[in-house]
Amino acid sequence: MQLFRFLLRFVKVRSVAEDLVSEVFLDVWRQPGRFQGRTEATTALLAIARKKALSALRHRSREELHEQGPAAIETHRELIDLVYYHQRSIEEVAEIVGVPPSTVKTRMFCAPRGNP
Repeated sequence: MQLFRFLLRFVKVRSVAEDLVSEVFLDVWRQPGRFQGRTEATTALLAIARKKALSALRHRSREELHEQGPAAIETHRELIDLVYYHQRSIEEVAEIVGVPPSTVKTRMFCAPRGNP
């Protein structure tokens, strides 16, 4: 359920998020050796999910994007979501997003305050 909510925040369409959850678990099932203890399972799943969501957003037509809103969530919001709602550490978020931990800290510090 946590993975589904994470994906839904990206793609904004329930059916697309459901499809992406299936794709994430299918990838893990097809290549189990790829995830051998290098990170926590949830961190690996969130990283795969993020890549799939970004890919899905890139492949939508301009018309779909116009009807459904922005193509992607701002970086700051994504980091806040991972840290506060999914309770990931700075290091885990850095791994998921693919940036150094110091960049995560800076973006968290510079994130706009107020309602999400």
